[in-house]
Amino acid sequence: METAIHLLRHGSIQGCEVRRYRGQCDVPLDENGLRQARWWHDRLGPNRFERIYASDLSRTMDMARIVAGDAEIISEPGLREISLGQWEGKTPEEIRQTEPEAYAERGRMIATFRTPGGESFTDLRDRAYPAFARIAERASGETLIVCHGGTIRTILCEILGMPLQNLFRITLDYAGLSLVLRRNEGFSLAALNLTPPA
Repeated sequence: METAIHLLRHGSIQGCEVRRYRGQCDVPLDENGLRQARWWHDRLGPNRFERIYASDLSRTMDMARIVAGDAEIISEPGLREISLGQWEGKTPEEIRQTEPEAYAERGRMIATFRTPGGESFTDLRDRAYPAFARIAERASGETLIVCHGGTIRTILCEILGMPLQNLFRITLDYAGLSLVLRRNEGFSLAALNLTPPA
Protein backbone atom coordinates (compact mmCIF):
# COMPACT_ATOMS: atom_id res chain seq x y z
CA MET A 1 0.00 0.00 0.00
CA GLU A 2 1.19 3.53 -0.81
CA THR A 3 0.44 6.58 1.34
CA ALA A 4 1.20 10.16 0.31
CA ILE A 5 2.51 12.61 2.91
CA HIS A 6 2.71 16.25 1.82
CA LEU A 7 5.34 18.33 3.64
CA LEU A 8 4.53 22.03 3.24
CA ARG A 9 6.78 24.81 4.49
CA HIS A 10 4.89 27.84 5.79
CA GLY A 11 4.65 30.90 3.56
CA SER A 12 6.77 34.02 3.76
CA ILE A 13 6.81 35.84 7.09
CA GLN A 14 6.84 39.42 8.30
CA GLY A 15 10.34 40.87 8.12
CA CYS A 16 11.73 38.10 5.89
CA GLU A 17 13.45 40.67 3.67
CA VAL A 18 16.12 40.87 6.42
CA ARG A 19 17.87 37.57 7.12
CA ARG A 20 17.64 36.70 10.82
CA TYR A 21 17.92 33.63 12.99
CA ARG A 22 14.16 33.13 13.45
CA GLY A 23 14.07 29.72 15.08
CA GLN A 24 11.02 29.47 17.31
CA CYS A 25 10.25 33.22 17.35
CA ASP A 26 6.52 33.34 16.69
CA VAL A 27 6.60 35.50 13.56
CA PRO A 28 3.33 35.76 11.57
CA LEU A 29 2.85 35.29 7.84
CA ASP A 30 3.09 38.45 5.73
CA GLU A 31 0.69 39.36 2.91
CA ASN A 32 2.64 37.27 0.41
CA GLY A 33 2.60 34.31 2.81
CA LEU A 34 -1.19 34.60 3.07
CA ARG A 35 -1.41 34.70 -0.74
CA GLN A 36 0.78 31.59 -0.97
CA ALA A 37 -1.48 29.79 1.52
CA ARG A 38 -4.60 30.69 -0.51
CA TRP A 39 -2.88 29.45 -3.69
CA TRP A 40 -2.23 26.05 -2.08
CA HIS A 41 -5.82 25.97 -0.80
CA ASP A 42 -7.04 26.36 -4.39
CA ARG A 43 -4.61 23.74 -5.75
CA LEU A 44 -4.89 21.08 -3.07
CA GLY A 45 -8.50 21.50 -2.02
CA PRO A 46 -9.65 21.37 1.61
CA ASN A 47 -11.21 17.90 1.34
CA ARG A 48 -8.17 16.12 -0.06
CA PHE A 49 -6.50 15.10 3.18
CA GLU A 50 -7.38 12.44 5.71
CA ARG A 51 -5.52 14.35 8.42
CA ILE A 52 -3.73 17.70 8.64
CA TYR A 53 -0.93 18.38 11.14
CA ALA A 54 1.01 21.56 11.88
CA SER A 55 3.72 22.82 14.16
CA ASP A 56 2.14 24.82 16.97
CA LEU A 57 3.73 28.15 15.94
CA SER A 58 1.32 30.73 14.50
CA ARG A 59 2.89 30.90 11.02
CA THR A 60 2.33 27.18 10.47
CA MET A 61 -1.08 26.97 12.15
CA ASP A 62 -2.33 29.94 10.11
CA MET A 63 -0.94 28.44 6.90
CA ALA A 64 -2.63 25.11 7.67
CA ARG A 65 -5.98 26.77 8.48
CA ILE A 66 -6.03 28.62 5.16
CA VAL A 67 -4.98 25.57 3.12
CA ALA A 68 -7.38 23.25 4.97
CA GLY A 69 -10.46 25.46 5.14
CA ASP A 70 -12.78 24.07 7.81
CA ALA A 71 -10.86 20.81 8.30
CA GLU A 72 -9.45 20.00 11.73
CA ILE A 73 -5.79 20.92 12.31
CA ILE A 74 -3.85 18.70 14.71
CA SER A 75 -1.13 20.64 16.54
CA GLU A 76 2.19 18.80 16.82
CA PRO A 77 4.87 20.65 18.86
CA GLY A 78 7.50 18.08 17.80
CA LEU A 79 7.41 19.66 14.33
CA ARG A 80 8.54 23.10 15.55
CA GLU A 81 11.50 24.81 13.92
CA ILE A 82 14.93 24.47 15.51
CA SER A 83 15.37 26.46 18.72
CA LEU A 84 18.23 28.93 18.30
CA GLY A 85 18.18 30.08 21.91
CA GLN A 86 19.99 33.37 22.50
CA TRP A 87 20.58 33.90 18.78
CA GLU A 88 16.89 34.14 17.90
CA GLY A 89 15.92 37.47 16.37
CA LYS A 90 19.53 38.43 15.61
CA THR A 91 21.12 38.73 12.19
CA PRO A 92 24.05 36.54 11.12
CA GLU A 93 26.17 39.71 10.88
CA GLU A 94 25.41 40.58 14.51
CA ILE A 95 26.48 37.11 15.63
CA ARG A 96 29.57 37.16 13.42
CA GLN A 97 30.68 40.42 15.07
CA THR A 98 29.79 39.60 18.70
CA GLU A 99 30.56 35.84 18.74
CA PRO A 100 33.01 35.24 15.87
CA GLU A 101 34.34 31.92 17.16
CA ALA A 102 30.87 30.44 17.74
CA TYR A 103 29.72 31.74 14.36
CA ALA A 104 32.65 30.06 12.61
CA GLU A 105 32.20 26.83 14.55
CA ARG A 106 28.54 26.63 13.56
CA GLY A 107 29.56 26.99 9.92
CA ARG A 108 32.03 24.10 10.28
CA MET A 109 29.82 21.87 12.43
CA ILE A 110 26.30 22.74 11.27
CA ALA A 111 24.83 19.35 12.22
CA THR A 112 26.02 19.25 15.83
CA PHE A 113 26.62 22.86 16.92
CA ARG A 114 24.18 24.08 19.58
CA THR A 115 23.53 27.79 19.80
CA PRO A 116 23.60 29.10 23.41
CA GLY A 117 20.36 27.91 25.02
CA GLY A 118 19.23 26.29 21.77
CA GLU A 119 19.33 23.09 19.73
CA SER A 120 21.57 21.58 17.09
CA PHE A 121 20.16 20.23 13.84
CA THR A 122 20.85 16.77 15.24
CA ASP A 123 18.62 17.65 18.21
CA LEU A 124 15.97 18.90 15.78
CA ARG A 125 16.11 15.69 13.74
CA ASP A 126 15.89 13.57 16.89
CA ARG A 127 12.75 15.49 17.88
CA ALA A 128 11.06 16.00 14.51
CA TYR A 129 11.68 12.72 12.69
CA PRO A 130 9.95 10.55 15.34
CA ALA A 131 6.96 12.94 15.22
CA PHE A 132 6.88 12.59 11.42
CA ALA A 133 7.23 8.80 11.63
CA ARG A 134 4.33 8.54 14.11
CA ILE A 135 2.13 10.61 11.81
CA ALA A 136 3.14 8.52 8.79
CA GLU A 137 2.48 5.26 10.66
CA ARG A 138 -1.11 6.34 11.45
CA ALA A 139 -1.81 7.54 7.91
CA SER A 140 -4.03 5.49 5.64
CA GLY A 141 -4.92 8.31 3.22
CA GLU A 142 -3.26 11.50 2.04
CA THR A 143 -1.79 13.53 4.90
CA LEU A 144 -0.65 17.16 5.05
CA ILE A 145 2.08 18.35 7.43
CA VAL A 146 2.71 22.12 7.62
CA CYS A 147 5.96 22.99 9.34
CA HIS A 148 9.34 24.69 8.84
CA GLY A 149 12.34 24.72 6.54
CA GLY A 150 14.80 23.29 9.05
CA THR A 151 12.32 20.68 10.22
CA ILE A 152 11.53 19.46 6.72
CA ARG A 153 15.21 19.39 5.72
CA THR A 154 16.13 17.19 8.68
CA ILE A 155 13.23 14.82 7.93
CA LEU A 156 14.29 14.57 4.28
CA CYS A 157 17.93 13.98 5.23
CA GLU A 158 16.81 11.02 7.35
CA ILE A 159 14.59 9.64 4.57
CA LEU A 160 17.35 10.00 1.96
CA GLY A 161 20.17 8.71 4.18
CA MET A 162 21.89 12.06 3.66
CA PRO A 163 24.34 13.48 6.24
CA LEU A 164 22.84 16.36 8.20
CA GLN A 165 26.03 18.31 7.49
CA ASN A 166 24.61 18.68 3.94
CA LEU A 167 21.07 19.73 4.88
CA PHE A 168 21.34 23.15 3.24
CA ARG A 169 21.99 21.48 -0.11
CA ILE A 170 18.21 20.93 -0.06
CA THR A 171 16.51 24.02 -1.50
CA LEU A 172 13.23 24.69 0.28
CA ASP A 173 11.51 27.99 -0.39
CA TYR A 174 8.72 29.60 1.58
CA ALA A 175 5.50 27.69 0.77
CA GLY A 176 7.54 24.92 -0.88
CA LEU A 177 5.74 21.57 -1.01
CA SER A 178 7.55 18.22 -0.97
CA LEU A 179 5.87 14.84 -1.41
CA VAL A 180 6.97 11.73 0.49
CA LEU A 181 5.52 8.32 -0.31
CA ARG A 182 5.30 5.62 2.34
CA ARG A 183 5.49 2.14 0.86
CA ASN A 184 6.03 -1.27 2.42
CA GLU A 185 9.78 -0.95 1.88
CA GLY A 186 9.94 2.50 3.52
CA PHE A 187 9.83 6.15 2.50
CA SER A 188 10.77 7.73 -0.81
CA LEU A 189 10.87 11.34 -1.98
CA ALA A 190 8.57 11.85 -4.97
CA ALA A 191 8.67 15.67 -5.32
CA LEU A 192 10.72 18.50 -3.81
CA ASN A 193 10.03 22.22 -3.32
CA LEU A 194 6.99 22.72 -5.55
CA THR A 195 6.13 26.41 -5.14
CA PRO A 196 3.37 28.90 -5.97
CA PRO A 197 4.10 31.38 -8.78
CA ALA A 198 5.90 34.54 -7.65
